[in-house]
Amino acid sequence: LSGFFGVYLHEMRAYTSYTLLTVLCAWTYWRIINARRASWFMQAAFLFSVAALLYTHYFAALTAVAVGIYHVLYGGYLLFKRQSLARWWRITGLMIGGGALFLPWFGTAWSLVMNVRETGARRELAYDAATIIQYALFLFSNGSIALLAFIALYGLRRERAVIFVWCVTLSVLALILLINTWLPIVNQMRYIMALFLLIALVVGMGVHRLAQRGVKPAYVTAVWVVAGLIFTLDPRYLADIDKPYNYLPWDALAREIAPYAQPNDTAVMLMPYPAYELVQRDVADYYLYGIPGRYELLESPQSLGVDAYNERASALLNDAGRLWVAYDPQQPPDHEMAFDSLLLSNHVRCGTVSDLPDIRLNLYAPLPATAPYHFGDDIALSQLLPLSVHNELVDVTLGWQVSESVPPDTYSVALHVTDNNGALVAQEDYALPHEALNCHVSFISVSDLGEGEYSVWAIVYNWQSSERLPARNDIQQTEGDRVLLGTFSR
Repeated sequence: LSGFFGVYLHEMRAYTSYTLLTVLCAWTYWRIINARRASWFMQAAFLFSVAALLYTHYFAALTAVAVGIYHVLYGGYLLFKRQSLARWWRITGLMIGGGALFLPWFGTAWSLVMNVRETGARRELAYDAATIIQYALFLFSNGSIALLAFIALYGLRRERAVIFVWCVTLSVLALILLINTWLPIVNQMRYIMALFLLIALVVGMGVHRLAQRGVKPAYVTAVWVVAGLIFTLDPRYLADIDKPYNYLPWDALAREIAPYAQPNDTAVMLMPYPAYELVQRDVADYYLYGIPGRYELLESPQSLGVDAYNERASALLNDAGRLWVAYDPQQPPDHEMAFDSLLLSNHVRCGTVSDLPDIRLNLYAPLPATAPYHFGDDIALSQLLPLSVHNELVDVTLGWQVSESVPPDTYSVALHVTDNNGALVAQEDYALPHEALNCHVSFISVSDLGEGEYSVWAIVYNWQSSERLPARNDIQQTEGDRVLLGTFSR
């Protein structure tokens, strides 16, 4: 009847299994420890619940640990009363067996925990102990904390069932707070959903005792139902408490880069603060699967620290060829300029390939060592990457060095695709860049061309008179009015 559950359980993801297994673990333990003769089915269900909790959600495992704490205390009670410990040891063996089933995954889980601890991921967003307690009580009670406290305390009495429920509930809460102190990570209240189920048992016991005093459970339930409906239908209910994580537009990045990316390319997503690679990586892997080249996620210096950021960014650029730099304009990163200053030490910007509301994609190419092509005396051309064909597009990445003596807005560049007979079959023109050093990438469609060998030529001409500048190819020691950039086959 909690509005919080109404929001999250419909997602049918890990949280549904999380809640089911929490209940199963507590219920089967209680049945086994109290039954005259525990069935094999019940014992198998308890063993399964312990192991499955560990695999379902790391915080879900706290229920099994809390039950274990009660079990150790209960074993001490049995020893004090000098009662038989045979059943206690049998349950202990089931718990150890459930934990042993998690061993194949323990190394992965531990490496993840240490990674979070070392990088400080989520530390800035993690709740403190007081906030966790306050939010848990508020969310469970649909804002009726006073009613929750009254019913919970009214149900307190010296009975084994009550002691069991309160012991497990407080143990889970204490474990959550201890872990969050050592590893600040609780920034979403749904992580600690086990606590809500245990509080429900505490409240249920209080409602039961009220019923014994003549207060019908329907009255208490009605308050909770009305409050739950109000909170569930109110979009502001979880807005400030359990914020959904904002994932970056990986689908948009995949859609925009897929037609152009080459196997030797590198795509870098500049992440805003606070957005952590630990959270974003799996989603990025899903959407960018099969995209040529490699991709990197670069967190903000606020997340990594300035020194670690510079070290990682420099290492990324040292072996990078052509580079696609992307970010979400709606969540702009605070380190675009910092990364750009590092990038331009060995790359040149080729312009913005995509500028959409949800993704901005800029392209950079390595700085040329030499400029083997010349047009006139003051225009030099270098081919920054070899000619390539991908997705029916010829990728032509060129670097231009233009002297100040060249009048601006006077010349254009023509890229001609010719067949074996020298006939022009495809073409792209663009204005000659007038910066001292510039890069331009062209993607020429060749989807209409038949099989054969084709050549790509570069020409610089006066766009008003169509007069071509004289051209020189230092590689092939040729002169004329055009230079050969390469050939490709269809």
